Amino acid sequence: MSEERRWTGKRAIMQAAVMVAGIATYVLAPWSGVALSGWMIFTLTAGAWPGMALRLIVLSTPFYLFPKTVTDLPFSPTEAMLVGLLVAWLVPALRRTLRSGGPGPRRLRLDWPIVLFLLGAVFAGLAATDLGTHARNLRVVVLEPLLFYYLAKRESQTEDEFFGLVDAWLLAGVAVSLFAFYQYLFTSDTIVAEGVARARGLYGSPNNLGIYLARVLPVAGCLAVWGERRRGLYAAAFAVVAAALALTFSLGAWLGAAVALLLVALLGSRRRFALGIVGVLALALLGGWLLDLPRIVSHFSPDAATWRWRVYVWQAGINMVRDHPLLGVGLDNFLKLYPSYMLPEAWPEPGLSHPHNLLLDLWLSTGLLGLVGGVWLIGRQLWRAWRSWRFADSVQLRAVGLGLFASTVDLVVHGSFDNAYFLVDLAMVFWLVQALAGTRPRPYKAAGAAGEGTGMASGPAWEREQEEEGPAPWETPSHAS
Repeated sequence: MSEERRWTGKRAIMQAAVMVAGIATYVLAPWSGVALSGWMIFTLTAGAWPGMALRLIVLSTPFYLFPKTVTDLPFSPTEAMLVGLLVAWLVPALRRTLRSGGPGPRRLRLDWPIVLFLLGAVFAGLAATDLGTHARNLRVVVLEPLLFYYLAKRESQTEDEFFGLVDAWLLAGVAVSLFAFYQYLFTSDTIVAEGVARARGLYGSPNNLGIYLARVLPVAGCLAVWGERRRGLYAAAFAVVAAALALTFSLGAWLGAAVALLLVALLGSRRRFALGIVGVLALALLGGWLLDLPRIVSHFSPDAATWRWRVYVWQAGINMVRDHPLLGVGLDNFLKLYPSYMLPEAWPEPGLSHPHNLLLDLWLSTGLLGLVGGVWLIGRQLWRAWRSWRFADSVQLRAVGLGLFASTVDLVVHGSFDNAYFLVDLAMVFWLVQALAGTRPRPYKAAGAAGEGTGMASGPAWEREQEEEGPAPWETPSHAS
């Protein structure tokens, strides 16, 4: 019997409730001993149902800025659950290995873009001014998201588990949006800048909220327009996230989302949808212009401060690359070196922590190896999402594939002049999209018992992809069937 069939009905609800209670105890308990007990409860139940544990991890990603300090060490709920799931998976795996006398011979498969990205991130530490900051970021934005990627790949082999992860991501976007509404309407906890109050939600900056929501929005929109199930719920999620995105007044997030949705509409032959997107964006910009909102008006001038600061930081980033072309400067070390490279005209903003450009950020944070690996991963992500849209077995899967493709387009567009990866929530979302785009889940009824008794699926679905599709142009032969 498949995992989905084992965890259905009342037993599944009870199992999920115990898991939630365990992590809630970890987060809310004021004493370390009680918090660790809650974490142990989560870990034990995660081993029985890893798919639900992964959904809770996805739900928790926007809350990474609220860590729990246990024995003087801060761990976010996302990190605590990920470590718990790893322990829950490793213990029985080691037990089986010991019982069988050790693992048998296996052909090593190297995922070269991941290898390059990981090696670049590790070796960049040799050039880091602050090695402690580099090591922490290596853990939380590289190693742990990579661990999540592999676990998510293994646990999204059936459509139920696959769509469980998709729905958890959309639910996280809705939850963050609802909190932003409450914050905007009933509190003064907003950022007032250039004539408007901007929603920031759980984040320190409205731009960060905008980045997260713009990644979610295309997936919700595609499922609402082209999906075959629960279209009303997905439409409601799209409306809630879109409204919260509007309240951020993050023009970069607006632009990224608009380009992504326009692409979706054109590829999906929904020209009315495309015209609607253009119309809404045009009305928003025209309204801001007519109302003389500085937040809107200032962006229409090439001499606007926003554009000047971007050009200044890009120039500083390019100069930094010239001095550190191979290893970069280390993860989250841009802030340490920026004052030495800052242009005199940029003196009002001396505390920038990243170069506001995806390519510069990859190069400076992970060196030349990481840049090549990162660009390769983004290209592969686009290719896999495109293939999922074109060749997936169901309408629902094709809708997700198109949404993932558009979400990655948003990453590229908005990442051209803002943060794109090197924050915990963005890194987790990046690897979630990598996992979903590279997985061909089996229908519910076709789900076998490959993972029975272990709680884990038998292996990445990408290794079992159809022969006729062939590998991506840049994909190594070891990843093609």
